[in-house]
Amino acid sequence: MMKTQRGLLAGLMLAGSIQAGVQTFNWTDGSGDGDFNHAANWDAAPSGGNNYVSIGSAEARKAVLAAGETLPFAGLRIGYSGADGELVQTGGSLNASAVGHGASRLGGDKSTGIYRLSGGTAVINALQLGMGRGGSDGQVFVSGGDLTISGTVAHYSLRLGDTERRAKGLFEISGGSLTTRTDVRLSGYGTFAVLGSRASAVRIGRFGDGDGAWFQETGGVLKCRIDEGGITPIQVDDIGDALDGDGNVLFWKGALLDVAFLGSRQMGEWDVMTWDGELVDYGLQFADSVDQSVWSFAFVDTDGSGAPDTLRVKAGKNEPAAAAPASKLQFDVMFDDAMVLQRDFAAPIWGTAPAGVSVTLQLDGKPLAETIADAAGKWMAEMAPQAGDGGRPHTLTLSAPGEPAVELTDVVFGDVYLCSGQSNMDRTLTGLMLGADIVKADDPMIRMIKAAHAKANRPLDDPKIEYTWTRCRPAIAGEFTATGYFFAKALRAVTGEPVGLLYAAWGGRPIKEFIRQEGMAMVPELAGVELDIENRVQTYYYSNYNAMIAPMVPYGVRGALWYQGEADSGRMGADLYRLHMQALVRGWRDVWGQDEFPFYYVQLPNYDIKADWPRFREAQARFLAEPDTGMAVTIDVGNDRDIHPTNKMDVGSRLAAWALAKDFGQDMVYSSPMFRRAELQGSALRLYFDAAEGGLMAAVKEGRHPPAETEAALENFEVAGEDKQFHAAEARIDGETVAVSSPAVNRPVYVRYCWDNTPDGAVKLYNRAGFPAAPFRNYADYELKVSGGEGSAKNVEAGAVLNISAATEKDGNVFAGWVGGGDAVKDPSASTAAVMPEHDLYLVPAYR
Repeated sequence: MMKTQRGLLAGLMLAGSIQAGVQTFNWTDGSGDGDFNHAANWDAAPSGGNNYVSIGSAEARKAVLAAGETLPFAGLRIGYSGADGELVQTGGSLNASAVGHGASRLGGDKSTGIYRLSGGTAVINALQLGMGRGGSDGQVFVSGGDLTISGTVAHYSLRLGDTERRAKGLFEISGGSLTTRTDVRLSGYGTFAVLGSRASAVRIGRFGDGDGAWFQETGGVLKCRIDEGGITPIQVDDIGDALDGDGNVLFWKGALLDVAFLGSRQMGEWDVMTWDGELVDYGLQFADSVDQSVWSFAFVDTDGSGAPDTLRVKAGKNEPAAAAPASKLQFDVMFDDAMVLQRDFAAPIWGTAPAGVSVTLQLDGKPLAETIADAAGKWMAEMAPQAGDGGRPHTLTLSAPGEPAVELTDVVFGDVYLCSGQSNMDRTLTGLMLGADIVKADDPMIRMIKAAHAKANRPLDDPKIEYTWTRCRPAIAGEFTATGYFFAKALRAVTGEPVGLLYAAWGGRPIKEFIRQEGMAMVPELAGVELDIENRVQTYYYSNYNAMIAPMVPYGVRGALWYQGEADSGRMGADLYRLHMQALVRGWRDVWGQDEFPFYYVQLPNYDIKADWPRFREAQARFLAEPDTGMAVTIDVGNDRDIHPTNKMDVGSRLAAWALAKDFGQDMVYSSPMFRRAELQGSALRLYFDAAEGGLMAAVKEGRHPPAETEAALENFEVAGEDKQFHAAEARIDGETVAVSSPAVNRPVYVRYCWDNTPDGAVKLYNRAGFPAAPFRNYADYELKVSGGEGSAKNVEAGAVLNISAATEKDGNVFAGWVGGGDAVKDPSASTAAVMPEHDLYLVPAYR
């Protein structure tokens, strides 16, 4: 909610009246008191800059713009703050694009926000309709005038609804024009409607230098109404800039097409959408309301390129075809044309068939495996290990008596990695605006299958798939996980074998949602957390694992990649996060049944945030004690101002170095220098490192270029005496060691390096292979969390004794002991002491 002081209002009115070329305009139906939420104050243009105009409060629920030209402001908030709101524009010029990354949001907090444009012009940076909780509804109706969506947020110019939160979004155009800069995305609760032929243009990706794309999720509705003049087609444009999908169109399975007439019935064909790029159709279908005895649709090639470029509907008398009996013989959704199967591994393959029948698999016409479907009609076969052959295409055939055979083509054997985590794994090449990389991403031996964002309260059998197995090529490469893509590219440069990515990541999600429930019991230190989960103090555990990871099990994988932690850095103790990582990895490895498959992860980079990222990085480094793990250090490739740094090439390459050395036996340096110990020598500390063979160097990293060695002094080192008062230190490289000292510290005891969210110094420590040293300190402290009691404390050193207490009774129950402490709590009393171990403690009182 944006407010303005009474004293500023007069100035704004004056500015609106004297600025050259700007007229005053009128907003109506407000009460007025100096607050921009009150429309009576809006008889001068809103102030420019980072300001949002809100409509939807108890006092001002409707505003009308009839004439005049507004000064640029950041965006609109209509029905977004707990009350319905409506803006009606019948003329004039609206400019809500002052901030390049801002978005106008309609419908939030269970409210409805409506914008009606019937005349004039409007330029809005981005539009998000229906955000936040269920019951929220954002609606735009264009019946005249010209609407330009000039920018993008999260790479979408127009986003309709929110599937996860069940918020609705509707965009309807029956006249005037729409032009967007980039993509349109329809959620499962979104509807995009074109009514008749009176709109002059509907152009997706035509403004400025943007390209358009169309993403329609399961349940999302494309609504078309045909009048006497037909319908204004939606044009998805590619104007030569490869930043965002090159005019592609994607329909998820279950995306809906709703077509009917506005007036009298006609017979004919109408083009409702055209595109310059590529069609990816996983199952567009008619809505239930469509009379399929009259209507049909097809994807048509109109330019002779051999690829469809138009969605065409046809009205006429359709004789229903005799429906073929549905076959019960199927592969699971994880298996499709163009898939990558793990080479040199007895890969499981599964699906459905009539109960009790014998199921046979053949590879290129030769017997591969045989099994019998169980009473529920499920089958699983384990194929004999197949050697890599450089990506030669194979055919996999499934057959059973009395059922038509099912054939999968272009099946290749290579190396498969699960890619999971939050937004920095979920960010695509398109989402990071890596246009130059997209243009060059032409390697069909890099392939992915992508799980849609989903949650469940129990493990599901089948994942909801956003993309089935897809070959990497410029037309679709923008939808690949950027981190995973660069990892695969680095792998292929050495092995020459195909790489398959199981893409199951979701931005903003905490680690607890990706953990398998059984994994918690594999980490005794989390017993207290488990009790809180049972008591519902901790919620939403396991939900992403259940819906996105579990359904992929036991698809054969070489290992897993993990990039996550940002969402947890302000929510839990750093070392508690490490324990959650143990639960995650141990649970995954157990359910996959592949011993200790490799798990490579990304340490948090530099970023300006209030949370304590140095401790989180330290906990992530400590996790290397878990077997078969590897960590990519990124303290030199982050962005102090952006939690989503664009340099994913170094991230992917550093992850790949671990895999090449550990999984493929390459003789190479693969790790960053890791602090081992410090030794006092006079007034200096000599620091010893692992992964320093061949010597260390001072270097500066610029963009994607390799670190450039420099004679400048190392930065970001600090030392302290017994008082732990740290001072900047002089650091000198001596072969594989570093000597650090400070004139302010006669006898240094403690040392730390890059111990800051955003280490200022550009000259950092590297090994000769170009890997940056991981941030470190030579001492540790931990956090005690008492849930349901007293005694919580931070920055506690191991061995410290702390008093803890719990209520002796709870809901009529009697205190029975402490859960989660292990040997740390020796006296099981309600008021007792805990001895801090070398990890975070999470203690919960139990009752009987």
